[in-house]
Amino acid sequence: MRFISSRKERIIDYYGFSIPFNIYSLFTTAFLISLVVILLHLLYAVLINPFVWNISDKNTRVLPHTFLKLWALAIVLLIILVTSIYFLIRYNLTDNFIKNIHRKIHNYIVSYYGTYNQTYIKLTIILWLILNRESFLIFLGAPFVPWPSFNKKKLINIESDSNNSFYFNNLYEEQTENNYTTTKTLSNNYSSTTFINSNIDYELSETNSYSFDVNHNKNINNFSHSDPDSCISDMGDVSIITESVNEKLSSHNYRESIISKEELFHSKYNPSYTDEQSKIISMYQNIKHGFLIVCHNSSDVLPATLECLLKVTTPMCIFIAENGSNPEEKQKMKEIIDEFSIKFRLTHPSYQGLNIIYANLNEGSKTLAQFCLLNNLFWFGINIKYISVIDDDVLIPENWVEEEILSYFNDPKVKALAYPITASNRREGIVPAFQNFEYILSMYSKKIHRDIGTVVFPSGAMGTWSIPFLLECLYLHDTVFRGDDLQLGLRLHTMYGKPRFCDPNNIHDGNYKIEMAHVTVDTFVPGCYIHLKEYLPNFLGKYLKDCACGQYSLSRQRIVYWEPARHRFLLKFLDCIFHKCKLNHRATLTAKLFCIDFVVTVFNDYLFIVLLVYMFLMKSFLPALMIICICFALAYLSLDIFNIVIARGKPEIKLPFEVCVIFPICYQFVSTLFYRISTIIYTLSYYVPFVRNNVKINKRALKKDISNMTMNDIFTETDSEKAIAYVSDVSIYLNNRKRSKRKIIDEKMYLFKNKFTKETKNI
Repeated sequence: MRFISSRKERIIDYYGFSIPFNIYSLFTTAFLISLVVILLHLLYAVLINPFVWNISDKNTRVLPHTFLKLWALAIVLLIILVTSIYFLIRYNLTDNFIKNIHRKIHNYIVSYYGTYNQTYIKLTIILWLILNRESFLIFLGAPFVPWPSFNKKKLINIESDSNNSFYFNNLYEEQTENNYTTTKTLSNNYSSTTFINSNIDYELSETNSYSFDVNHNKNINNFSHSDPDSCISDMGDVSIITESVNEKLSSHNYRESIISKEELFHSKYNPSYTDEQSKIISMYQNIKHGFLIVCHNSSDVLPATLECLLKVTTPMCIFIAENGSNPEEKQKMKEIIDEFSIKFRLTHPSYQGLNIIYANLNEGSKTLAQFCLLNNLFWFGINIKYISVIDDDVLIPENWVEEEILSYFNDPKVKALAYPITASNRREGIVPAFQNFEYILSMYSKKIHRDIGTVVFPSGAMGTWSIPFLLECLYLHDTVFRGDDLQLGLRLHTMYGKPRFCDPNNIHDGNYKIEMAHVTVDTFVPGCYIHLKEYLPNFLGKYLKDCACGQYSLSRQRIVYWEPARHRFLLKFLDCIFHKCKLNHRATLTAKLFCIDFVVTVFNDYLFIVLLVYMFLMKSFLPALMIICICFALAYLSLDIFNIVIARGKPEIKLPFEVCVIFPICYQFVSTLFYRISTIIYTLSYYVPFVRNNVKINKRALKKDISNMTMNDIFTETDSEKAIAYVSDVSIYLNNRKRSKRKIIDEKMYLFKNKFTKETKNI
């Protein structure tokens, strides 16, 4: 105690409260400025913002009942702040009361912190500020990094044929019923008999081909070829339409010096086509892009998703991958799909393509369903180059234009595309409004990542991928739902030097980029912060009614699913950081940089808890409150800059002020505190001891333990089995390659050791 007292006296005598740039004085000044910033924002929110809300465009603001709740919260916060300020200055109301307050607070800080090393004090402040790094990203990025926008120069050299303008060739010279009827039946998931041509319920037109435009009724052009050689007439020669699996494989062996060319990979499972299947493949020959929706008991949200999709694409470009739904839901979803296909034909009489493609996997796994469907398409020869993978509740906006989206892939390094995400129900409640804020700020952070080199990963809600690279990422995926999108991004950034799944005779060049699209996509977010039933044991929770929202609460989504993924992926982050790459691989180096940030964030979660407990034990309540106020002020200023600089002229991402003023205090801070503490407790007490990672798809393929996905609209169950057998074939080949490489390395090491031993003995 004598040391502490003497230490305080020396500090006070030395500084004498006259040196303005010591850490204690700067900290006090920052706190007082922060109080003013917070007070001004709350006063504006309570007194002025209601009038601004009343005269502004209501489509960019929250609904009236949500506004009233936010306004009431702002009043409560203002009362608390004004009361606190009153008790702080009531005995210092003199001409120099600001100086007196500054001295009083300064003295208090010295009393509590003056006995500690300044390095510790700085570390404490830094740990708190790390929690607000998104605010600093906005401060640093606003002058240099705009919100994603489309550069029309990207359209240069893009091919003109796309889903919006594609051609169906008249494949038969004789248009008889027998030309497109098959007697081979296919088994489906309902144990009934169906014909492969059940999806082809159209009649061939007199013209040889036509072009159909579905994008907002732009231009519908009809063509007829005068050259008879321009259309495919020989149905027996399928290679005109598509390449076989072996034809897609590179003849280049990435280890020619070690392994002879006789050991190049050749698939034992090649598709054989009926006339109807050849006809279907020919329909896809000019289609570059499709949509993949993975559904699990999704009959309630699927109609809205399909309605939006059919405004920007055609039914045959939509693939539904059902995985593990109950029989009633399967039937409902099939009826919904058929209903929308029929409706599209009625509104577009000239459409002659297939219906929406429905596939079924009898295993509840989103990632495995994506892999099986894409592998089926790849193996069967449906050479769609790009696929947009979307959740079943994502609403595609009408300004999504295929030519613009695919133009990003003109850069050969770009293999995936991330989209800015907003909450579709953002105006309907406080919790959705807060989540919309969170999404927008997170997307802006990704834009900064992109401008540095690459986005680390696209959101699981929607992402557009080059199919071979998505297949590769899925092939190495462990199919765990938690952090499935993050894992895909990490897989893409660690491909350098690895053999390709779609072409095992070649290796990856690496330095692959994930771009940021200019189209903002809506997704439905939880409307409730917490459901008590989710946190009670089953024997108690069963007596409580389910919430009317019909979804998981936000807290469960974050604590059980999202946040544990960061902790679970610690080793994957380290793998990405230390994975080999070239010095000129800017995209990969950027991914490594932000993986370091993820690792720091994980450790900061635990340090944050330690810091919180320590400050509580030391009764350092006022310094802790001062740091929090500084963080709030930084958040307010960053949101102001975002609205003024970044969101100018973009009403879809404009942050309503009534939400801005509440978000940092009632959501960002409380959620950070609650989520991080709860996540650590959940991770250490349940997730780590009891939850095990699933087996990776490539490991399951080695054991031939992957269920085949049926796609009765396109091919038979036998074809599905062959497609999965092809995956096992590739896995066995790559595993043998890996073993042979390891064996050669071991032999070289053995020879080196023997040589070294002999030389040592000779010496």
